[in-house]
Amino acid sequence: MRLNLVAACAVASLVLFPALIAAQESASTNADTAGSGVAALADADTVFVPVWPKASVALPDTQEAVATSFALGAIDGIDPSLIAGVTANGYARKVAVENQAIGQVLVTSVAKGDREEVISTEGLSAQFDAADTSELFPEKSLTVEGSKAALIAALEKLNAEEEADDTEKTVTDDTSENAVGTTGSGNDMASDYTTPTTTAAATEEEEDPTITVSTTTSGCDVRIDTAQGKAIQQSKEQTFSDGVLSSETACTDSEVSFVLKQSYLSCPDIVDTESLTAWPQYTLYYVDTAGETHTVSDCTQDTDNPYTITEDEDACGIFLDFESGQAVPQSALVYTNRTGAAVQARGCDTSRGGLTTKIHALVDAEGRPVKVLLTPGQTHDSQPVPDLLEDVEEDTIFLGDKAYDTDAIRDLVEEKGGWANIPPKSNRKKTFAFCKWLYRYRNLVERFFNKLKQFRGIATRYDKRSDNFLAAVKLASVRIWIRSL
Repeated sequence: MRLNLVAACAVASLVLFPALIAAQESASTNADTAGSGVAALADADTVFVPVWPKASVALPDTQEAVATSFALGAIDGIDPSLIAGVTANGYARKVAVENQAIGQVLVTSVAKGDREEVISTEGLSAQFDAADTSELFPEKSLTVEGSKAALIAALEKLNAEEEADDTEKTVTDDTSENAVGTTGSGNDMASDYTTPTTTAAATEEEEDPTITVSTTTSGCDVRIDTAQGKAIQQSKEQTFSDGVLSSETACTDSEVSFVLKQSYLSCPDIVDTESLTAWPQYTLYYVDTAGETHTVSDCTQDTDNPYTITEDEDACGIFLDFESGQAVPQSALVYTNRTGAAVQARGCDTSRGGLTTKIHALVDAEGRPVKVLLTPGQTHDSQPVPDLLEDVEEDTIFLGDKAYDTDAIRDLVEEKGGWANIPPKSNRKKTFAFCKWLYRYRNLVERFFNKLKQFRGIATRYDKRSDNFLAAVKLASVRIWIRSL
């Protein structure tokens, strides 16, 4: 698909190719000498002509004009037969005008085969914004404008010269006398008669057509290769005979490719409040040489970068249920996204722990607390174990009930140089060493919680904030330590 780049500069005649116009004066003078009358037609009505380069043209920043050959599109008000097989010749360049990059195109003549006709002194011209491009592409057309009368005159003269000369026949008389014999008397008319000879002029040899081959991306898609992370521009070769397309190849991968990038702006996150996990989503896109952005995929879940959802009790108050006589803690579910912003996955509601908050404790052989942690009521007993055992010394025997019978906990204790004396679950296929006599001492942790519940503020959780509640638990633990001394 071709995109029209319409010239949009009101001062085109003031800044358009001053050097090129001077170069055209000599060519225009030759045309005037031949009686073409192109210059006289330059003040006729304006015509708009869609053109596109027959091959990619680089526009250097040196403001140097580059000779360019253009293909012509359909022109309003001009017979299509006049432009059949016709190409336009001219120049293109990139200049800086008042700190703005301007692309300029000047079409000076039309050609067909080896014949060429100058349009006019001014030619056909166009200007466009070239801030984001340094190249003209065959798949992007632009519109040049100029004298309609001058263009028609050049096209008519170009087509008039195309007519081939007819075969000529020349009849010549033989200058030698051809006497006719008589019997008895002379025949004056017969004696003056000479046999005519006919000479056929040599037929003019046909000229070989002008063959040009160009590479274009028009009609070819961009192939997306997610494995390589690239968008590969496909192209094809077109063969022209005297400016007319004669054949073209199938679209294949070219050397031009664009890097696929991820954009998280237009896709919502996937939130799973049951598993307390959220995932971002992204789309794939690339930016072409013209600076245009192309999205090539739908929203895709980014499983490599999940977000952990946590409860924010500080954002919510405690719900007082006067009918049941209970104070119900509430919390919001929040997570931090990839930009560092806090996102609320759920508003204030009953805490996932319901009316309860779990206290996880690790006690020594005397039943005195070594470490305490808080979690919501729904948290499994085995989840905080890595934090509880973080500072445990070597050669320590870990006693726990069947809730702690997991491979992860057993491996963790072994890594710390200890032994996990945990009764295996009934569905365990693998057996482990277990001492019932040592297991009797697990009652020490049960007795610690019994002592902790003697503090009414701990048993009923008077504190709204979890950090205040944990502080109260630690104060109570200190008193238990003091009493044991």
